[in-house]
Amino acid sequence: MRYKFGIIKACKSSGLSNKAWCEQNNINLKRYYYWQSKFKKSICKHQEMQRNLCEESHEIVPLSSFND
Repeated sequence: MRYKFGIIKACKSSGLSNKAWCEQNNINLKRYYYWQSKFKKSICKHQEMQRNLCEESHEIVPLSSFND
């Protein structure tokens, strides 16, 4: 995943179109878009997991418990 993220990041920061960057770097454009979609899905899944954690009820623990 890190390799693919590096490819996506390099392309985005290049200032070139996705097509031009992929051509210059010998990356298949369809493969690039596949990696990009997988990465976006991974980010969305991670954000959803964080949102679910925030929505869970949390037990309040008195601070005095930690001082003992």
